[in-house]
Amino acid sequence: MAGRRRAAGVALSAAGCAGIWAAVIAAGPLSRGAAVQVLFAAAMIIGALGESLLSPAVPVTNGDRARLGAAGRRKRLSTCALVAGCLLGPAAGGAALGAGWGTSLLTALAVACALAGIAAQRPPVIWHRSHRSPPSARLPVSPILAAQADPTGGCAPPAAR
Repeated sequence: MAGRRRAAGVALSAAGCAGIWAAVIAAGPLSRGAAVQVLFAAAMIIGALGESLLSPAVPVTNGDRARLGAAGRRKRLSTCALVAGCLLGPAAGGAALGAGWGTSLLTALAVACALAGIAAQRPPVIWHRSHRSPPSARLPVSPILAAQADPTGGCAPPAAR
């Protein structure tokens, strides 16, 4: 991926994920034989490649698309969404499969992954370092960080600072 946009890795990963779900849908009626084994092996390889493209690209892409000073917040929300998906996904998927909605669930997952790949291609909004948020949107600086930024450690009189 050297020399390419990180969003291309996210889009390729999403396309691979959509392909995996489509392969699972296609393998469903086959149930046995070499074709199922080939589809399963292909899906595992595509999944491994997609995961290796996705993992390094998402945190950096989130940081690039965040406003100045909001990169950490955006990365935390991304991590929380990932953890929530890992916690709730198996329960929701098991309930859907138990209700007999297997093909509908897999189709919805394939469509969602394809849409995510399309959305990843949206050009990022680059917030230049010269961008300053309005004073009301700035977070207050903690006294500890303010003292660390002050070379005198806060011991100099206000006129000397």
